[in-house]
Amino acid sequence: MRFSAYITFIIYVVTLVGLISLSLIEELSPWFLLFVWVATLSSLFIKECAGRLVSPNVWNALAVVLFLAFLVDYLLLSSSLVGSAARFLSILCVLKLYDLRTTRDYLILYIIVFFELLAASASTTSPAFFGVIFLFIIATIWALIVFNIKRDTSEHHLIEPPHGLFGRLFLAGTVALTVLSLLITLVLFFIIPRMEFHLFESKSLNAVKVSGFSDTVELGSIGTVKLESTVVMRVETTATPPVYIRGGVLDLYEEGTWKRTELERHLVKRHARGIFLSGLVARRGMTLYRIMLEPLDTDILLVPPRWIRIEGNFTGIWADPTGTLYLPSPPLRRIEYTIWASRDATVVTEGAGLSSYLKVPSGYRRVAELAESITEGLTTPEEKAMAIEKYLEKNYRYSLSIETTDEFKEPIEAFLFDTREGWCEQFATSMVLMLRTLGIPARLVTGFAGGEWNPFGNYYIFRQKDAHTWVEAYIEGTGWMRFDPTPAQEVLVPTRTSSLALYIDALHWRWYRYIIGYSFADQIRLARSVETGMGRARQSFLKSLKGLKTEGTLVAGILVSALIILLLIFVVAARRERKNRLPEGLWFYKEMVRILAKRGIERLPQETPAEFATRVGMPEVEGLTEIFQRARYGGKRLTQDELKRVEKLLDSLRKRG
Repeated sequence: MRFSAYITFIIYVVTLVGLISLSLIEELSPWFLLFVWVATLSSLFIKECAGRLVSPNVWNALAVVLFLAFLVDYLLLSSSLVGSAARFLSILCVLKLYDLRTTRDYLILYIIVFFELLAASASTTSPAFFGVIFLFIIATIWALIVFNIKRDTSEHHLIEPPHGLFGRLFLAGTVALTVLSLLITLVLFFIIPRMEFHLFESKSLNAVKVSGFSDTVELGSIGTVKLESTVVMRVETTATPPVYIRGGVLDLYEEGTWKRTELERHLVKRHARGIFLSGLVARRGMTLYRIMLEPLDTDILLVPPRWIRIEGNFTGIWADPTGTLYLPSPPLRRIEYTIWASRDATVVTEGAGLSSYLKVPSGYRRVAELAESITEGLTTPEEKAMAIEKYLEKNYRYSLSIETTDEFKEPIEAFLFDTREGWCEQFATSMVLMLRTLGIPARLVTGFAGGEWNPFGNYYIFRQKDAHTWVEAYIEGTGWMRFDPTPAQEVLVPTRTSSLALYIDALHWRWYRYIIGYSFADQIRLARSVETGMGRARQSFLKSLKGLKTEGTLVAGILVSALIILLLIFVVAARRERKNRLPEGLWFYKEMVRILAKRGIERLPQETPAEFATRVGMPEVEGLTEIFQRARYGGKRLTQDELKRVEKLLDSLRKRG
């Protein structure tokens, strides 16, 4: 391949890597990306036919116009800095392909591609971006080496670089250098203190619409999403299944609709390192939950019941008297937070605050009679709640396909006395109303339950289909207790996902958990684990030295021996390099020796260049040796005529049989 063709190849490899990175930005439409790809590939053929098409003045004028278009796009149209910048950079990159003349032009192109990767990094959370970075580093290192060689050959008036320079060894060396660069980058990534600005962050994921978290929820609204497989969150925990993640609380029921009474919210106190405390006290230890929440269309923060402590990058968290937590606004990006909860923590409500959980609409006489018959002979509120829970679970069937008719005006009475099947809302609402008729405070809770266990990542996947409602009843001396009257064997059946899909999901989890979401708290944990491991290794090493008199003498001896060996290696390598080094511009002599060696004619160590040429007896070798000696010992640079003669002699030598 000719050197000019090689340079063109490298240019388009770097450009295409930039386009691949832009393809990861969801804000760019497929049609725009297709246009950019076609324009990029077309520029290669157009340039080959017409040469350089854009003059510097025209390119500069177009760049200014594009920048103004970028401002209009950002300020008036999209309002997305990342999306507008990506469109601006992609078109600018295509235009630059028509104006590649000097080394400065190539450098500008590489800078544009670099900013394309920067835009992609600010918008995507896909692990595919790591592969793009790897390709970019390989292509960039490759390109920089090639253009450095191009500059050197121009300075020394060479037409082409040494033959065979860009072979497998060159590619292997470039890949090895890239791997080394990435390893160093990963080390720096994990040890440099993290600062979470989210300066260029934008909404790159669509918010998941979740049911049951608004102020008004109709019966059946949660059941309608039971077939939706969209992922809502991933939860890493050691809690015993089934796992419940709490959302909001509904207290007022009227004619098939639950409403949330507007309660005054208070700001949860934020302690050091983003830690929020609930004020509850764990009596028997705590369970850890690490939650990665997808962007949602609600400001309610999903947490396990009876949470003790939350740690996350939140500007603030609000809470109401029901224990529901709220963010300042619905999350527009994935958020990760860690929670400690305890099943034994007591959640107490003042007596005056329980009245709203005892309200029962008029006309529920049959429901009250059913509750009395189920709990006949029982005395404590907890026993009565457990009896109602067990009764509903065993005598009613869970179903997503319920036929409704106009003759049933009240859905709960229809569920209890006619259809005897329903969604989780019917089960939970029925229990709440029956408990209230018995004078036991109760409320409806919305959230998620069950989830699918991913063995490849050791976490639960919660989808929209895992949305659930259950009951919280107030038991004197214990506080609010959870009861779930919905048949568990039917509603908590996990999704059956293929092993490949679970493995891919685990890769996404690890990419976001350990790369995108890597935080200062993670660095502290990593540093502590490294410190602990090094301490154990040191203790083990010292134990192995018990038979020696002094530990310091041995260590010093090992270090001195290692330094001596390294010094000897350096001296030998330096002498060998000086022995084999040729003056700049005299590469052709080494190329001649290589060609002859391939034919079995090797230069002996004791031979001078003149003796070697005499022994070989070829006119090409004699001519090349003459030029070599004159340039080396005469101290003169080769003229253009001499360079052309060198090329002719080398070509003749290569063609010689």
